[in-house]
Amino acid sequence: MSYTKGEGKTVLGIFVDGLEVKLAHVALKNKRIALHDVKTVNLVKRLEERTTAVEGGMGESIDLVDTIETGEIKDEFAEGGGQSNSEVIIGLLSEYPTSAYRLVYSISEPSVYYQQFEDNFGLAGTKLKRRLIDELSATRSVRPTMDSLAYVDAAEGQILAMIREDGLSLLDLIESVKDFLGKRVPRVEFIETSDISLMNMVRNNYELGESEISIIVYVGSEFSRLIFMKGEHFFHFAPVISEGRLTPNIENTIYSRILLEQDSAGILRIDRIFLAGEAHKIDLKQFLSPQFAEAPIEYLTSPMLDVSEFQDNPEAIVSEYAIPIAAAMRALEPKNPRYYHIDLLPTSFREGQKIFKLAWHGYVALALIFLTTFYFTSRYAEQNEEVRKSRAELQKKQEQLAENQRLQSIIDSLSTQTAQFESALAVYDSLVPNYNRWSKVFTHLTNSVELVNSTWVKDLVVRADSAIELTGYSLYRQRIPRITNMFADATLQSVEVENIRGKDVYKFILLIRKVDEDQ
Repeated sequence: MSYTKGEGKTVLGIFVDGLEVKLAHVALKNKRIALHDVKTVNLVKRLEERTTAVEGGMGESIDLVDTIETGEIKDEFAEGGGQSNSEVIIGLLSEYPTSAYRLVYSISEPSVYYQQFEDNFGLAGTKLKRRLIDELSATRSVRPTMDSLAYVDAAEGQILAMIREDGLSLLDLIESVKDFLGKRVPRVEFIETSDISLMNMVRNNYELGESEISIIVYVGSEFSRLIFMKGEHFFHFAPVISEGRLTPNIENTIYSRILLEQDSAGILRIDRIFLAGEAHKIDLKQFLSPQFAEAPIEYLTSPMLDVSEFQDNPEAIVSEYAIPIAAAMRALEPKNPRYYHIDLLPTSFREGQKIFKLAWHGYVALALIFLTTFYFTSRYAEQNEEVRKSRAELQKKQEQLAENQRLQSIIDSLSTQTAQFESALAVYDSLVPNYNRWSKVFTHLTNSVELVNSTWVKDLVVRADSAIELTGYSLYRQRIPRITNMFADATLQSVEVENIRGKDVYKFILLIRKVDEDQ
């Protein structure tokens, strides 16, 4: 439903997942937050991420307004031929008067990256922020700016820092079509990360024990995400799964990743699982319930959100649009202490949103200042631009030269070592016949198991008669004979059923007398 006059303070939450733009229309009236509409539109092409200017190793924030005015953003209408991203955004936002709502935007990796710190260094506020920037600068080539970094308290006294590297292309696109949206850009309240939005949805709507371990499973159109929380605080991120709802067997991938992260992070139990995004479209709850019988599994929702305008499965709608909904709800409750309050909006863009009015003499003064400045600086600007380009090109060439010299030294060292190894190998071959027997065995075994799949080897034992006794496991019984047939002379001695982590697997023992015909 489009904007209705009198609906209250209105916020639009936006999240971009690949080519999909998800929008949630949320409003606050009489201390009641209501969800009025949700939409998903498809972009024509991916948003082109803008690179940040870097000079002398220092990252500089770019003024989005200046970027548009200097022509660095190409007007997609000039390209012609079919619909453009600009038209998609106009169609999405044109039914909302820009003066009647505010915008919040959630970004995700790779536009943002995360870094955990063991403690807060005994600091807080701006001092801690500067210390985190110093720590990050020691390990990364570009120094983060103050407005590109935010942090939150994590579990066990740790600090989770998030650094925006890009993610502003949507704002650039909205800026470029402002003439079609009421001559002004909607006011942007803040930029936060999609992971923070999901954690805020959990923190604000669920009571979690201090030591309770919960997982937020987000399934998108092009990626999936696992977020581990301990109590109400962030605990652990699993690496982003570059597979989404349409990927075959995405359910098995998510289940395997949960087990892997549980082992690697030393998590003994899982107390709760929240599902978000498009998880309901693949019925992920039904798939995971037998695997985690002791952990309640539910779709992420908000009991305090009024969804009376949605009659058809409102729980699934809130779960699917959890990211933009959570961001919009936070904007409507700026003083709610249960939220993680972060903001990655560039300072230059925030300052550019401030509106002020001038009298006629003010406009005259501005015109005179502009003309005078232009007259005295035009030549200087041209020369300075040439010098800047020359310096940048020189620095690039110097970096390439240094890198080439480093690589050449590595190649020379490796060539010397290779020659030494080849010489030693020739001598060893003459002294010890059939020296590479085990190399052949392991190569043949690795290739064989890889072709069969769903099989792993536990033990290899060499008997007195030089035969090899192989012990392994397989998820499927019918694949065990295939493994036996991959060796020139092998006998299947036994097959037993064992239960590992609630799943029946088949343990088998092979006696291998001859690996291949050349042995």
